[in-house]
Amino acid sequence: MPFSAGVRLRLVRSALMAAAALWGPVLDGAEDGGGVPRWVIATRGDAESAGLTFTENGAAELDYRAGAADTGKGIVLNSPRLEWNADQARSIRLDVTAERKILVALAVRADEYYESMPRELHAGRQTIWFDIRDEPFKSRRTSWRFGDRLRPGTRVRSLGLVLYPLPGTSGHFVIHAVGTAETGRPASAGTPVFLGVRAPKEATCNQKYEIATAIAAIYTNPFDPQEVNIEAEFSGPSGRVIRAAGFLYAAGRRIGGMDDWRVRMRPDVPGRWRYFLRVETPAGCATSAVMTFECRTGMAGKEMPAVRISREAPQYFELDNEAFFYPIGHNVAWNSLADYQRQFALMSRNGENWARIWIAPWNYEIEWSPRGGRGFRGMGWYNLENARTLDRIITAAETNGIYLQVVLHEHCRLSARVNPKWDENPYNRAAGGFLERPDQFFTDPRARRLARNRLRYIVARWGYSSAVMAWELFNEINLTDGYDPEHDTSWHREMADFLAQQDPYQRPITTSYALTPNWATFSLPQISFAQLHVYSPNAADIFLSVYPRMAQLSKPYFIGEFGRDPHDGVDAADRKGRTLHAGIWSQFMVPAAGNAMSWWWYDCIDPNRLYGQFAALSAFAEGLDRRGESWVHGSGCLHGGGASTVRCAWLGSRRGVMLWVYDPLFFGWSGSVPPTGAPRRIRGQVEVAGLQDGNWRIEEWDTWNGRCTNTGEATVTDGVLVVSVDFTAPDRAYRLKSVAAGEAGQAEAGAGGPQVHLDSCRPIHAGKEYPPLVVPAAGDVVVDGDLGEWGQVWQGTVSPTGGADNADCSAEFGIAHTGDVLLVAVRVYDDCLVRRHAGEGIWRDDCVELWIDSFHDASAFNNMPFNPGCYQINIAPVPSSPGRAEVHVFRNPLVDARLMKSIRAATRVVPDGYTVEAAIPLRILRGGGRAAGNEIGFNISVCDADTEGAEVQWEHFLWRGQREDDALQWSKAILRTVPQSPSKGGSSHE
Repeated sequence: MPFSAGVRLRLVRSALMAAAALWGPVLDGAEDGGGVPRWVIATRGDAESAGLTFTENGAAELDYRAGAADTGKGIVLNSPRLEWNADQARSIRLDVTAERKILVALAVRADEYYESMPRELHAGRQTIWFDIRDEPFKSRRTSWRFGDRLRPGTRVRSLGLVLYPLPGTSGHFVIHAVGTAETGRPASAGTPVFLGVRAPKEATCNQKYEIATAIAAIYTNPFDPQEVNIEAEFSGPSGRVIRAAGFLYAAGRRIGGMDDWRVRMRPDVPGRWRYFLRVETPAGCATSAVMTFECRTGMAGKEMPAVRISREAPQYFELDNEAFFYPIGHNVAWNSLADYQRQFALMSRNGENWARIWIAPWNYEIEWSPRGGRGFRGMGWYNLENARTLDRIITAAETNGIYLQVVLHEHCRLSARVNPKWDENPYNRAAGGFLERPDQFFTDPRARRLARNRLRYIVARWGYSSAVMAWELFNEINLTDGYDPEHDTSWHREMADFLAQQDPYQRPITTSYALTPNWATFSLPQISFAQLHVYSPNAADIFLSVYPRMAQLSKPYFIGEFGRDPHDGVDAADRKGRTLHAGIWSQFMVPAAGNAMSWWWYDCIDPNRLYGQFAALSAFAEGLDRRGESWVHGSGCLHGGGASTVRCAWLGSRRGVMLWVYDPLFFGWSGSVPPTGAPRRIRGQVEVAGLQDGNWRIEEWDTWNGRCTNTGEATVTDGVLVVSVDFTAPDRAYRLKSVAAGEAGQAEAGAGGPQVHLDSCRPIHAGKEYPPLVVPAAGDVVVDGDLGEWGQVWQGTVSPTGGADNADCSAEFGIAHTGDVLLVAVRVYDDCLVRRHAGEGIWRDDCVELWIDSFHDASAFNNMPFNPGCYQINIAPVPSSPGRAEVHVFRNPLVDARLMKSIRAATRVVPDGYTVEAAIPLRILRGGGRAAGNEIGFNISVCDADTEGAEVQWEHFLWRGQREDDALQWSKAILRTVPQSPSKGGSSHE
């Protein structure tokens, strides 16, 4: 074991000539002709303040006093210079007496320096053997890991002993004789040995307790538990047993250059704890002595209780001190360490308690190919420098009371097309791995074993922390190449089971998807809670509508990511945080387990210092415990005062109601830049029925600064309360609280929930029922932009709104089909053709949008953008190339690229506008246009960009409905199967 400066040694001359017949050839330690002893203490060891003398009785005696510091050195004793062939003997034997426990290793100087695994000696006289033929040595060739062997014929120049006393101990050690033998049992076949355990004698409840140790063991990869597995078992005062895996903390940093291993756990009960360590390798196992520490209660307010699923109300979260926990926060997926520390502090000061971080190739990943940078060694080997940075990120979260949802895998690593990182993935055969395709990661047995190893290391290193609220197994797994839902479910079941087995604190486990979730995976009992990712200008409306479907899972859920758009720069223009504001307040009015978590920390929240948005919501939410109540939620239009365009979302029980009244014109803006102008005055009434009779308190809150601006009292009789609203602002929130004496926390048995009466309480996605559009069959067509063959009978027209002239922008269209292909022709009248953007940006210019629901199965929940059968197809003219068209498919990234290649489209610019002609293969759409009765959902819209000087004005005109991304407002198209004629024309209805 190591020594600090100031170690005092006394070694007397060794007379190693005794019992030669018994021992065989003796390694002579006699002094030379000048009387100078030839055994010395090497300076490369811990030789500070050491002296060497010899006695007359022929014994070598060592008195030592080891310091408490860990220097990684032992006492190295060098033998006389030898000219000796290692083939001459089988074993080196030592006859010694130890006053207390000490470790002894054999050192061999030949072509290399070799050091054996140490032997553990206990008090008393004993004989130890080193089998030099089979002994596992460490050397430079094996990067100082045990496993090297002395080769036949090795010429040994000198031998030595390395003594490792335990830190902080003193004692007396006697070497009676050292010799060789042709036979003799091996003292070790590589059985692992603990080289001491270092741990504090005291701990604080619910904070990290860490044990450090070193071992002598044979292994090549310290991250593979099949090669070396260290575990600790802790017994608490309450009788609870916690088993925690050990992990490599640093390579070659402790005793004699040994690896530094750690075990971390979190004691949760004050009193005396007992524990022991166990190490296992294929060569055997070893167990440490039983040790103890005292756990004491920490300072009030400094503890961070762990998060769990509520036992009383399993659709919510709570802390292990039984307090209610409602996550409010935003994503901070990647960052520098300094930015994590700064932003966590800002989040904490503004009432946030949750963040989502990724372990990703560009954000402190621990396993990646060497192409990923310094510290990476490929699959199965972990980057310890990045791991130490993650230690500090966890500490920053603990310091600021931020609970982390840690993403363990992201789609990029298994994709060559969506944020691709597959080319650098160490599992990729092209990067030195063994997988030909990304999807094999989920099915290959070796890949799954390596995935479990990585999870084991993560849990061992960071699972102690109560700041880790949950493990997220995968971010948007359905964006990986070759995605298979069945493989997804199987992999999640296995990995979640493994996490539960490894995690002594049984924290929640989740996963996430882009667009439509895999309900089979979300329904697994191993997945503790579900989450959605929503990107839409109307995210607030979507939040209010998805609850019924999510509630069917009977587990907690919240919005894990949201934003106006999934592309960089779009939300950055929202400098006041309108989308952020609408998202967090609308989600608060849903009986979900947590709030909506914005994705855009790096180009919206942090640069615009929007943390105050969360402070306002947190102040409004103070003291609200959602458990133990039957909450009802809904939305509609404000009643009276001509405020039919003002919306209201609400969440209520018999003893409390929360209202959010908002102007959708302020939050639901279109275009690239939010509109300017002062908020309008909002007046109206909300009538709430079904409340508990008695006295009620009414609070009006400014949602932008988190202050209660007005209060009032009311008496509820016959369960009815009317709330009048009158303000000039984008929105206001209201809290209605029962203050009936002696009834706090008591709900009336059998009582129903409240009912809010508004001008309009239709569901968000309820649309007008339109007559079906009958789509005639047609023969083969030529897609060239020439619409002459379509005739003059059109099936529908798109007219401008707001009093605009048809010449400014209007359209007429017809559709037909060939059985496998949907044919669309559009004649657009436009007096100013604008084309400036390409690709995803073509919707900002003049273009036609086709909206198709191929299964015709959109519902209030399974709507755009979550329905993978719903498509937005934009077709724009190319003025410089008659007959060409630019096509882009939105909303369904799983098939967008393939679909875009399959669509045939053509456009032509004509004097008063342009034409569009397209052939869309139904077979490539989800459902193939073969829903019940050959029905599909269909809508069409026209984007109109006009220039006025340097300014560009943009408008959007729909054929059906008020919202283009609400498939329930589209028309139903029936594909008639009996051909009429080869012409593409046809009447509008049968």
